[in-house]
Amino acid sequence: MTRTLLISLLASCAALVQAQQIDIEKFFTENFIVDGLTNYYVASHPSETSANPFPGKGQAPDFSTMKAVTGRNAAPATVSGPASLELQVKRVEQGIYKNFRVIRRFDDLRKCRADGFYGALFYKQRPWPMAGTLDILEDWKKKGLVVFQIAYGNSHPPPPGEELGFGCNEDGGLTPLGKEAIAELNRLHMLVDISHCNDQTTIETCAASSSPVVSTHANVYQLTPNRRNKSDEAFLAIAKTGGVAGITTIGWMIENPKTKTRSIQDFGDHLDYLKNLIGIDHIAVSSDTWVNGWPEKSDHFACKELSDPARWKHVAAELVRRGYTEEDLRKIFSLNWLRVFREVLEP
Repeated sequence: MTRTLLISLLASCAALVQAQQIDIEKFFTENFIVDGLTNYYVASHPSETSANPFPGKGQAPDFSTMKAVTGRNAAPATVSGPASLELQVKRVEQGIYKNFRVIRRFDDLRKCRADGFYGALFYKQRPWPMAGTLDILEDWKKKGLVVFQIAYGNSHPPPPGEELGFGCNEDGGLTPLGKEAIAELNRLHMLVDISHCNDQTTIETCAASSSPVVSTHANVYQLTPNRRNKSDEAFLAIAKTGGVAGITTIGWMIENPKTKTRSIQDFGDHLDYLKNLIGIDHIAVSSDTWVNGWPEKSDHFACKELSDPARWKHVAAELVRRGYTEEDLRKIFSLNWLRVFREVLEP
């Protein structure tokens, strides 16, 4: 037996022992799991197993089942505009959403952990008209918005003169107004996100922010070269701020260009790559879909495991097979997001 083969066998045995030692179900029960971005609606498409669009049954959606179904406790959730934000918050305040909490500050996450509520951090992805003034950011914050993306791209452009930066299918970096907006977002303790931004805007945003910057849902360009994935330089800039990069389950963003596969192993490859590039303290996971995933006919669909409501349990098992420790899993599925939320949201 060659030395190389022996080392390979020993590594495989070590991974097997590790897999036997970590109880995945227990891990997700005992830890406060954070998803980088997901819709709290169950169904993106009709199915026999999740006909109701919410967890629970009846007209009053009950989120007490969310932990048991998905393993997760909290996640940013996109709202389409100020009116939608007000409507979602109103539903919570009126008690229409049961066991659900709007996360405005880090202490709200502590309360979710204590009482078992599901927590949503409301997130602006596409541009919202600012009426010519950055003062509106404070108004949105008071209404419940806590995560703010700098630019989305030319498919949803901002009003003329309100460009803050540019998306992945555009050229250009952070604008003067964008620099002012980042300073105001930092002051307001709002999370700056650059998932859809091009590399120049990403890097310049990181340089301008005094708080951690996040990419809630973007993957590695070196593994899957397409317009939405980010370069090594962009990820290094995010990590330098103390931020976190969430790898997303979208199929065409994890596809292996050689094999054309979109498997859970391909997803794991993106996490492996970033772990080696920026370190375990700066990587996490992000569904970027509904609870039961994308329909198979969608180009966003990757594989059945990543569309399963319990997708993160499948990913955790894959990472354990690769030799990740229980502490690694805590960081990826919980602690890294929580650290950033604490640093940014706490006054």
